[in-house]
Amino acid sequence: MTRALRLSLNVPAVQVLEAFGPQTFHDRLVNAGATLYISGRPNLSMVLGGLGTSLESILVLYSALARNGITGMPRMIKNDPVQERYLMSRGAAWIIGRILSQPMPDLKGSAVFRPDTHGVETGTSYGFRDAWAFGIMGDYVAGVWIGRPDGTPVPDSTGPSRPSRCCKESLKTCHCLISEKPALFRLTETDLLAHGHTEIPDKRKMFCHP
Repeated sequence: MTRALRLSLNVPAVQVLEAFGPQTFHDRLVNAGATLYISGRPNLSMVLGGLGTSLESILVLYSALARNGITGMPRMIKNDPVQERYLMSRGAAWIIGRILSQPMPDLKGSAVFRPDTHGVETGTSYGFRDAWAFGIMGDYVAGVWIGRPDGTPVPDSTGPSRPSRCCKESLKTCHCLISEKPALFRLTETDLLAHGHTEIPDKRKMFCHP
Protein backbone atom coordinates (compact mmCIF):
# COMPACT_ATOMS: atom_id res chain seq x y z
CA MET A 1 0.00 0.00 0.00
CA THR A 2 2.90 2.35 0.70
CA ARG A 3 4.26 1.90 -2.81
CA ALA A 4 0.78 2.21 -4.33
CA LEU A 5 0.08 5.52 -2.62
CA ARG A 6 3.50 7.01 -3.29
CA LEU A 7 3.35 6.06 -7.00
CA SER A 8 -0.39 6.83 -7.42
CA LEU A 9 -1.15 3.33 -8.69
CA ASN A 10 -4.78 2.96 -9.82
CA VAL A 11 -5.45 -0.76 -9.46
CA PRO A 12 -4.69 -0.99 -5.71
CA ALA A 13 -6.86 2.10 -5.11
CA VAL A 14 -9.79 0.50 -6.94
CA GLN A 15 -9.33 -2.75 -5.00
CA VAL A 16 -9.37 -0.92 -1.66
CA LEU A 17 -12.50 1.05 -2.59
CA GLU A 18 -14.23 -2.13 -3.75
CA ALA A 19 -13.52 -3.75 -0.39
CA PHE A 20 -14.59 -0.67 1.58
CA GLY A 21 -17.69 0.04 -0.50
CA PRO A 22 -18.26 3.07 -2.79
CA GLN A 23 -21.42 4.18 -0.97
CA THR A 24 -19.77 3.93 2.44
CA PHE A 25 -16.75 5.83 1.15
CA HIS A 26 -18.95 8.56 -0.34
CA ASP A 27 -20.97 8.94 2.84
CA ARG A 28 -17.82 9.08 4.98
CA LEU A 29 -16.40 11.94 2.91
CA VAL A 30 -19.65 13.90 2.95
CA ASN A 31 -20.06 13.40 6.69
CA ALA A 32 -16.51 14.68 7.17
CA GLY A 33 -17.44 17.98 5.51
CA ALA A 34 -16.75 17.48 1.80
CA THR A 35 -19.08 18.61 -0.98
CA LEU A 36 -19.15 16.07 -3.82
CA TYR A 37 -20.80 16.15 -7.23
CA ILE A 38 -21.49 12.76 -8.79
CA SER A 39 -23.86 11.51 -11.47
CA GLY A 40 -25.80 8.46 -10.34
CA ARG A 41 -24.84 6.20 -7.47
CA PRO A 42 -21.34 6.19 -5.97
CA ASN A 43 -19.14 3.71 -7.83
CA LEU A 44 -15.53 2.62 -8.26
CA SER A 45 -14.77 5.47 -10.67
CA MET A 46 -14.76 7.84 -7.68
CA VAL A 47 -11.25 6.81 -6.72
CA LEU A 48 -10.03 7.65 -10.24
CA GLY A 49 -11.54 11.12 -10.31
CA GLY A 50 -15.05 10.20 -11.46
CA LEU A 51 -16.72 12.93 -9.39
CA GLY A 52 -16.50 16.65 -8.88
CA THR A 53 -15.51 18.64 -5.82
CA SER A 54 -13.73 21.86 -4.88
CA LEU A 55 -10.31 22.91 -3.62
CA GLU A 56 -11.88 23.84 -0.28
CA SER A 57 -13.51 20.43 0.13
CA ILE A 58 -10.25 18.58 -0.53
CA LEU A 59 -8.47 20.86 1.93
CA VAL A 60 -11.07 19.96 4.55
CA LEU A 61 -10.37 16.25 4.01
CA TYR A 62 -6.60 16.65 4.03
CA SER A 63 -6.80 18.59 7.28
CA ALA A 64 -7.62 15.29 9.01
CA LEU A 65 -4.05 14.13 8.36
CA ALA A 66 -2.74 17.01 10.45
CA ARG A 67 -5.47 16.73 13.09
CA ASN A 68 -5.37 13.08 14.14
CA GLY A 69 -8.16 12.01 11.78
CA ILE A 70 -10.57 14.88 12.55
CA THR A 71 -11.38 17.37 9.78
CA GLY A 72 -11.67 21.08 10.42
CA MET A 73 -13.91 23.36 8.37
CA PRO A 74 -12.28 26.60 7.15
CA ARG A 75 -12.70 29.62 9.43
CA MET A 76 -12.57 32.89 7.51
CA ILE A 77 -12.60 35.07 10.61
CA LYS A 78 -11.46 34.45 14.18
CA ASN A 79 -15.00 34.42 15.58
CA ASP A 80 -16.25 31.72 13.20
CA PRO A 81 -17.33 28.60 15.12
CA VAL A 82 -15.03 25.59 15.17
CA GLN A 83 -16.60 22.75 13.16
CA GLU A 84 -14.97 19.35 13.36
CA ARG A 85 -15.94 15.98 11.87
CA TYR A 86 -14.56 12.47 12.12
CA LEU A 87 -12.92 11.08 8.98
CA MET A 88 -10.49 8.39 10.10
CA SER A 89 -8.77 6.99 13.17
CA ARG A 90 -5.68 8.61 14.68
CA GLY A 91 -3.63 5.61 13.61
CA ALA A 92 -4.85 5.79 10.00
CA ALA A 93 -4.01 9.51 9.82
CA TRP A 94 -0.53 8.82 11.18
CA ILE A 95 0.12 5.99 8.73
CA ILE A 96 -1.07 7.95 5.67
CA GLY A 97 0.95 10.98 6.75
CA ARG A 98 4.04 8.81 7.00
CA ILE A 99 3.45 7.33 3.56
CA LEU A 100 3.07 10.75 1.97
CA SER A 101 6.09 12.24 3.73
CA GLN A 102 9.08 12.99 1.57
CA PRO A 103 12.01 15.42 1.81
CA MET A 104 11.91 18.90 0.35
CA PRO A 105 15.24 19.12 -1.50
CA ASP A 106 15.94 22.76 -0.65
CA LEU A 107 15.16 22.24 3.06
CA LYS A 108 17.38 19.27 3.85
CA GLY A 109 19.30 19.69 7.07
CA SER A 110 17.03 22.43 8.38
CA ALA A 111 16.51 22.29 12.12
CA VAL A 112 12.87 23.33 11.71
CA PHE A 113 11.86 21.75 8.40
CA ARG A 114 13.07 18.23 8.95
CA PRO A 115 12.54 16.19 5.76
CA ASP A 116 10.29 13.64 7.48
CA THR A 117 7.78 16.12 8.89
CA HIS A 118 5.57 16.95 5.93
CA GLY A 119 3.37 15.04 3.52
CA VAL A 120 2.60 15.98 -0.07
CA GLU A 121 0.29 14.53 -2.72
CA THR A 122 -0.17 15.75 -6.29
CA GLY A 123 -2.58 14.96 -9.09
CA THR A 124 -3.38 15.70 -12.72
CA SER A 125 -6.79 15.14 -14.28
CA TYR A 126 -7.47 13.67 -17.72
CA GLY A 127 -6.46 15.97 -20.56
CA PHE A 128 -4.51 18.35 -18.30
CA ARG A 129 -7.72 20.06 -17.20
CA ASP A 130 -6.72 20.20 -13.53
CA ALA A 131 -3.38 20.14 -11.76
CA TRP A 132 -3.25 20.20 -7.99
CA ALA A 133 -1.04 19.65 -4.98
CA PHE A 134 -1.79 19.36 -1.26
CA GLY A 135 0.72 19.49 1.54
CA ILE A 136 0.61 18.99 5.30
CA MET A 137 3.24 20.31 7.68
CA GLY A 138 2.52 20.20 11.39
CA ASP A 139 -0.78 21.99 12.02
CA TYR A 140 -0.85 23.51 8.55
CA VAL A 141 -2.48 22.34 5.32
CA ALA A 142 -1.93 23.97 1.93
CA GLY A 143 -3.68 23.30 -1.36
CA VAL A 144 -3.03 24.63 -4.86
CA TRP A 145 -5.16 24.13 -8.00
CA ILE A 146 -4.16 25.27 -11.49
CA GLY A 147 -6.67 25.12 -14.31
CA ARG A 148 -9.17 27.10 -16.34
CA PRO A 149 -12.72 27.95 -15.19
CA ASP A 150 -14.21 26.60 -18.42
CA GLY A 151 -12.45 23.25 -18.03
CA THR A 152 -10.31 23.56 -21.16
CA PRO A 153 -6.87 21.90 -21.01
CA VAL A 154 -3.72 23.61 -19.78
CA PRO A 155 -0.98 21.88 -21.82
CA ASP A 156 1.93 20.42 -19.85
CA SER A 157 0.39 21.49 -16.52
CA THR A 158 0.84 18.69 -13.98
CA GLY A 159 0.52 18.42 -10.23
CA PRO A 160 4.23 17.78 -9.57
CA SER A 161 5.20 20.92 -11.50
CA ARG A 162 3.78 24.36 -10.69
CA PRO A 163 1.16 23.36 -8.08
CA SER A 164 3.74 21.38 -6.12
CA ARG A 165 6.17 24.31 -6.08
CA CYS A 166 3.44 26.76 -5.03
CA CYS A 167 2.32 24.39 -2.27
CA LYS A 168 5.88 24.07 -0.99
CA GLU A 169 6.31 27.85 -0.89
CA SER A 170 3.03 28.19 1.03
CA LEU A 171 4.21 25.75 3.65
CA LYS A 172 7.56 27.52 3.94
CA THR A 173 5.74 30.71 5.00
CA CYS A 174 4.62 28.82 8.11
CA HIS A 175 8.23 28.75 9.34
CA CYS A 176 7.69 31.44 11.95
CA LEU A 177 4.62 29.65 13.31
CA ILE A 178 6.29 26.33 14.07
CA SER A 179 7.75 26.29 17.56
CA GLU A 180 7.97 22.58 18.28
CA LYS A 181 7.86 19.19 16.60
CA PRO A 182 4.92 19.21 14.14
CA ALA A 183 1.78 17.43 15.29
CA LEU A 184 1.57 15.23 12.17
CA PHE A 185 4.10 12.77 13.58
CA ARG A 186 3.56 13.27 17.29
CA LEU A 187 1.89 9.87 17.69
CA THR A 188 4.03 6.92 18.74
CA GLU A 189 3.69 3.18 18.28
CA THR A 190 2.26 3.05 21.80
CA ASP A 191 -0.49 5.44 20.70
CA LEU A 192 -1.31 3.25 17.72
CA LEU A 193 -1.63 0.18 19.93
CA ALA A 194 -4.02 1.92 22.32
CA HIS A 195 -7.20 0.62 20.72
CA GLY A 196 -10.37 2.45 21.60
CA HIS A 197 -8.56 5.65 22.58
CA THR A 198 -10.72 8.49 21.26
CA GLU A 199 -9.45 11.50 23.18
CA ILE A 200 -8.32 14.32 20.91
CA PRO A 201 -5.34 16.27 22.26
CA ASP A 202 -5.73 20.01 22.76
CA LYS A 203 -4.42 22.06 19.89
CA ARG A 204 -1.07 23.57 20.84
CA LYS A 205 -0.70 27.32 21.03
CA MET A 206 0.87 28.83 17.96
CA PHE A 207 2.87 32.03 17.85
CA CYS A 208 5.04 33.90 15.39
CA HIS A 209 8.45 35.34 16.20
CA PRO A 210 9.07 38.86 14.89
